[in-house]
Amino acid sequence: MCDLGLNNLDLWHHKLAHLNNRNMKLIVQHKLVEGLPKATKSKMKFCEGFAIWQVDGIPRATDVLGLIHLNIWGLAKIPSFSGARYFIIFIDDFSKKNFVSFLCSKKECFTKFCESKNFVEMQTRKKLKVFRIGNGKEDCSCEFQDFFKAHGISHQTSTIYTS
Repeated sequence: MCDLGLNNLDLWHHKLAHLNNRNMKLIVQHKLVEGLPKATKSKMKFCEGFAIWQVDGIPRATDVLGLIHLNIWGLAKIPSFSGARYFIIFIDDFSKKNFVSFLCSKKECFTKFCESKNFVEMQTRKKLKVFRIGNGKEDCSCEFQDFFKAHGISHQTSTIYTS
């Protein structure tokens, strides 16, 4: 097994999209994630990746749906009950709300993006303005590119292997 030099809590912090200590405690209290350490009194190590993400000077959203980040995680060794082995997480930069969709294959990413976009736009009565996505080949498909152009959405990519 690979030693990443992370304690269990730090590892879960990374797995859960840099979730803060307060919300990690809530997840433990409500038993929402199996395997999360119960001793959340210990503090997580300083997270350089999260700190870089919070740096002033990086364009941030000034309103809900002003900037959405997307991250794809997988391939899980064990599928969910519905057969999902991947998940995508959409993070609203302004509100920090997360929307998670489960996928059986990465090919479903664009469809799930469209469903999630339509849902949050209907709920917030706002339009998605900027979409920041990883720079992996599966993330930046022609489907996404064409969709962004057709809907007037600005598309940004993050540096490969950093999101």
